[in-house]
Amino acid sequence: MTEDRFAAEVEATAYFVVAEALTNVAKHAQASEAWVSIGGKGASPGVLTVEVRDDGIGGAFLGGSGMRGLEDRLDAVHGTLAVSSPKAVGTTVRVGIPLPPADRVGPTSSTATLRRAPTRDAAERHRRSRAPGR
Repeated sequence: MTEDRFAAEVEATAYFVVAEALTNVAKHAQASEAWVSIGGKGASPGVLTVEVRDDGIGGAFLGGSGMRGLEDRLDAVHGTLAVSSPKAVGTTVRVGIPLPPADRVGPTSSTATLRRAPTRDAAERHRRSRAPGR
């Protein structure tokens, strides 16, 4: 990514999208990994593309307050929202946020992979499996 900053409204909208989508992953997806991409393949000039996807159970409920909040936030900036959530495959939330003319540059991309931290029980089982005499 460039060191240049996007307009504050664009950055705030992107942050809100990522925060809400990752909250949904943590609460509902039962995922072991989630990926956040900014820009990337298929990114359109003049639009910041943000995608959050997971390897969870899919079947996302699109009528919840979190998704309505995303829709409202994106409507305010004339953005787009697409959600794909087939059961047993995971969920992908993809948004397009129009950029003000001063922010319009060619697509750049950045991707991060997030792995769920082991639960206390899983960490304890792992510690016991490594104990001498096992």
